[in-house]
Amino acid sequence: MYKAVSSAAAVAVLIALLGSCVSIDDRMMTPQEKAEYVVIDTVTANYTRHQFFHIRSKNRIKEWAYDELMSAAQRQYEGNIDIRNIKIKGSSNKWTAPDVIFNLAGSTFIALGIVGSIFGSPMVIVPALIGGVAGIGNTQTITATADVVLLDGIVIMKSQE
Repeated sequence: MYKAVSSAAAVAVLIALLGSCVSIDDRMMTPQEKAEYVVIDTVTANYTRHQFFHIRSKNRIKEWAYDELMSAAQRQYEGNIDIRNIKIKGSSNKWTAPDVIFNLAGSTFIALGIVGSIFGSPMVIVPALIGGVAGIGNTQTITATADVVLLDGIVIMKSQE
């Protein structure tokens, strides 16, 4: 029984560690770009994303942030603009509690599967499958902030109607 409890605790700790929030910087301006480009504004985008199997795909998160920020900038400005100095932060949201409950339930079922395999139970696969489905990932609210830079030419500010 001690093995079952320690296995469940180890799986729960692993899932908790894998469910950490993102914190990424991207497209930072080089000294040469700082000399060439003009920062005209700062934009912020908030969106919610689910990380399947607790795997953070940094490239995908960076793409989402860039797309959201560029859309926000293009709603405000016209011209040859780009997004630089992106800061991406993840935080918990209304789905955090259900995520934790499902992840703990999942780790419990996985531990039951391990205990069943130790004692030769023929139903080992069922708890392990339930645990795998229950611990499928976590949901985060992502806040991305970046500078809008004018690459060249002029910029036109759109009407704020």
